[in-house]
Amino acid sequence: MTRKKGQKGIVLNIYSKKIVNNFFSVFNKNIIHVDQFEKAEAIKLFDNTYRDINFSIGNEFGRICHNLGLNGSEIIKTCNKNYSRTNIPMPGTVGGPCLEKDPYILLESIKIKKNNLIFISRKINENMIKNGIREISKKINLKKINKVCIIGLAFKGKPITNDLRGSLAIKIIKKLKNINNKIDLYGLDTNVENEDFQNIGLKKYNKKLKYDLVIIQNNAEFIKKIGINNLKKKLNKDGIIYDFWNTFSKNTNNYLTYA
Repeated sequence: MTRKKGQKGIVLNIYSKKIVNNFFSVFNKNIIHVDQFEKAEAIKLFDNTYRDINFSIGNEFGRICHNLGLNGSEIIKTCNKNYSRTNIPMPGTVGGPCLEKDPYILLESIKIKKNNLIFISRKINENMIKNGIREISKKINLKKINKVCIIGLAFKGKPITNDLRGSLAIKIIKKLKNINNKIDLYGLDTNVENEDFQNIGLKKYNKKLKYDLVIIQNNAEFIKKIGINNLKKKLNKDGIIYDFWNTFSKNTNNYLTYA
């Protein structure tokens, strides 16, 4: 980087631009050039904020359908069917190292914090866990249960990742511990490294045990492969499964979904 005489701030020179271009070209051939740092940062923030807002629409529609006693996932799929102008995301948890912070960075940059679409959308996505815990509490007493298993620990299930940064599984763990610090918490995720379970306060899933509560936190393919019947076999008599992603479509007495 060099500073041009008589000009405020740092400007991009040809040499530094070439180095950066060569670095990113190693893993991404689609390099788009802009002539200001601020433009590049705005593009990043706009992209992640746009996605966060889109996800919040699906989550809000899902919450509305749940309150009306309707199958939100079924309705959203029907809305999207054979209609290219409509592409509503399915309800589900929204986390990760970018979406949890970039909308706030954008708002801070323009000195706006509340009462706007970006802020409200972020809060809708953040409130997914609170809403889920409230629904679970209607079915079981969280202060009296012993064993909980959280399935799908990474911040997203598709595409496959082992990244726990910004995972809402961590917020679920914290909320459950705040309610009942005697709960034994277990985790199951075939994509996450063994040492990471302990790092976030979980024991690894034990197939010999039965659980009072199973929470499906992301939409990884391995979860569907396990099958709802196999998951139900791992429940205690009054245990339930709570699925943020409606993986198995149909609600029953011991299988509940967000939408």
